[in-house]
Amino acid sequence: MPSQYLLDIANLNIKGELSIDEIQRKLQNYYENKPAETTDEERQKEADLVSLKITKLLARCKKRIEKS
Repeated sequence: MPSQYLLDIANLNIKGELSIDEIQRKLQNYYENKPAETTDEERQKEADLVSLKITKLLARCKKRIEKS
């Protein structure tokens, strides 16, 4: 399950206040400053990073579809 932090910044993306690249930088900074201490936190970090990768992939696919 994604972290509350990712959900919060994802909402800013939905509102058009943050780009996906800005979310990526914020998320990387968040986890650099908050290392996972438990297995659950490690899983949450992994879920956040995978969610971001999926979002970026879908955004690229959307751009390709819009171009065709």
